[in-house]
Amino acid sequence: MKKQLWGIFCVTLSASCTAINQKDAYLDNLAAKIPVTVFSENFESGLSQWSQLSGTWTTGTPAPNGVALISPTSALAATFSITTVNNIDLSQSANCELQYDARYSLSASAGVLAQVLYAGSVVGELKNTSGTSAISSATQFVTYKTTLTTGITGKLTILTAVAAGTAADVRIDNILVTCNNPLTAAYSSVLDNFENGAANWSLASGWALTAGAGVAGSTAAKVANSSPNTAATATYLPNINLQGRSGCVLSYFYNLAGSGYPTYNVTLYINALAVRADYASVPSLTVSQYLTAFEGQSANTLYIGCMQTGNPSVAICAIDNLTLNCQQ
Repeated sequence: MKKQLWGIFCVTLSASCTAINQKDAYLDNLAAKIPVTVFSENFESGLSQWSQLSGTWTTGTPAPNGVALISPTSALAATFSITTVNNIDLSQSANCELQYDARYSLSASAGVLAQVLYAGSVVGELKNTSGTSAISSATQFVTYKTTLTTGITGKLTILTAVAAGTAADVRIDNILVTCNNPLTAAYSSVLDNFENGAANWSLASGWALTAGAGVAGSTAAKVANSSPNTAATATYLPNINLQGRSGCVLSYFYNLAGSGYPTYNVTLYINALAVRADYASVPSLTVSQYLTAFEGQSANTLYIGCMQTGNPSVAICAIDNLTLNCQQ
């Protein structure tokens, strides 16, 4: 009888231990999935967490709440940067995300720039230095998010630049870096590699599909533009939906050549704004461009312009392998 009771006790104890272990494993797993704040900044206590590397950054209004970080100004060409005093350590973290509110008004001139960097790498760009259109949030603070590379440690940096007589008015608030965020599916789309025709395009001003003009001798869209100061455009017809997406990067290959003595360029236009230009000094390259300023919009337009600014001359441009990647 004693042996039987002892056997029942052992079985009961074993079941209890198993239940406790399962409960502990469940709680550990649940805790691992709760987002953890690694860094936060609302600038209500000034700039004590920041080092001003160049220019005089301040805080003030307007802001989404309280005060916001305000970028410096200059009548002459200048570059300004501010960085966190301490590294933001993601070396032991996973599924990390940067979130911030931004309001900006950036002049329509090359040389005007606004970027956010982590560990020296660009993670958000409101205006590329080669862009020649004004970029603005229309006096509104817009919330942006982007996934950060984990397994490393580094500082968060905000960078702006102006050309002579221009402005880069950037205000940043409510910065938040969290880890252990729920996994989300990345969005990736090949807009076109031109191997199956150009049904998605309106190819004006002499653009045509050309064998051997693209990546590794593939087919590409190509044009020879002999009209000075007039862009020959290739327009992507479907609207590009960036609603609910973040960390969006557009990549594409270009090839650029010409004759005469002009300046040649291939220019990317988003929503009819010239956001990036590449020149004959680098005649062939696959480039990547952040679309931060256009995220959240459901109907973005895209076209590529081939331009030459001399006469008589001709600019020869080819584009290929347009790909859109968003982190969320």
